[in-house]
Amino acid sequence: MKLFSLLILWALSFTLFSVKSSAQSSADAFEAKPSWEEHFNGKGCPNESYWTISKTYTKQHLARYVEDPQNVYVKRGKLHLVLRQNPEDTSSYISGRIVSKRTFSCGKLEFRAKCPVSKGVWNAIWLRDASKEKCRGEIDILEQIGCWGKEKYQLNFHLWGKFGGKSNNHQQNQRYANIDVSDFHIYTLEWYEERFVALVDGQEVCRFSKDEIKEWPFNHDYHMIIALAYGGNWAGACGTDDAALPQTLQVDWIKYYELKKKAR
Repeated sequence: MKLFSLLILWALSFTLFSVKSSAQSSADAFEAKPSWEEHFNGKGCPNESYWTISKTYTKQHLARYVEDPQNVYVKRGKLHLVLRQNPEDTSSYISGRIVSKRTFSCGKLEFRAKCPVSKGVWNAIWLRDASKEKCRGEIDILEQIGCWGKEKYQLNFHLWGKFGGKSNNHQQNQRYANIDVSDFHIYTLEWYEERFVALVDGQEVCRFSKDEIKEWPFNHDYHMIIALAYGGNWAGACGTDDAALPQTLQVDWIKYYELKKKAR
């Protein structure tokens, strides 16, 4: 009986040591200070040395992205992207989307954000492959549509282009997390050379690794995109709600920490 108790204590101590070591190795993988950060200080348009404001429209969405100070602005230390009906034509919609001028690669990227939730609304904070490789990636860190309600969002690791014997191929690798996106949370993406670890408020919500797919286009440079879309086949699958507009996506800050060479 005494031997059995000693074995139990040994097993527990080993488990605790393993968990602590894993957490410690994750903390030690990245530089202590961010190499880039955005706190959305000032007032008016986002810092033009950091961001480009999109002026685009795609058939997949109902809203056109515009460079309008009522749709894209910084106030009280936060970025605001506003989806609203077009005042010049109330049968159409306008919204905001910004793209980072710098690129990011392996490292820790985290931000504090709050999402609007109503029918037809599509929140997206993601990374777009800046390379011209035949197989390119897409990293959706926070993607949420109103059809799901406020307590669910997805992460998605896409492959686009030539792979798997096809020229115009597309593969999704979705992960879901349950969190109230209508409140502010800190979203973290730990990006290693062969895997991703995602956390919300310091708690792990998913992992995705190179072993799960045949192609791995995630060692390229990526631009960060923050967007608020409306409607379309996916986000509008449960309908839209014009009475709930305007809606605003807010981002408090963004930080990027380099991955240490020994952790690669």
